[in-house]
Amino acid sequence: MANMSSALTTVLVVLAVAQSSVALSRWRSMAGQALVVNGTSTAVTNEGFLFCQAEVAPGVPLDHYQVSWTTASGTPLATWTPNTKTPSMLQGGRLGAYSYLLFRDFDASHGGDYICVLTYKGFHVDSSIITVQQA
Repeated sequence: MANMSSALTTVLVVLAVAQSSVALSRWRSMAGQALVVNGTSTAVTNEGFLFCQAEVAPGVPLDHYQVSWTTASGTPLATWTPNTKTPSMLQGGRLGAYSYLLFRDFDASHGGDYICVLTYKGFHVDSSIITVQQA
């Protein structure tokens, strides 16, 4: 009886692992990626912007995706206002998951790595890094 119970437990564990593996594979195929349109490095003069968008499988709704920018250390950037002089972001909403990284009065202190982060319902999906320097 103990052997039958052990065998049944093993079968149930194998089925659970297989099921979660299929679910994870399906989720990954729908999850998407963060795509920085400007590439992996760029030079900015006094003013400029970078653009990042969610790339997801066709037919996957963008409702719960969010694209945002952080510093290399993971600190979220401030939301853009007309008076913002430090790097800031302007996020897209209903038209799709995208975000701009905006520079105004850019100087060498603003140079470095910035990370475009894609989340789905608050969970990290993907990220892309771009190195920015003064032109």
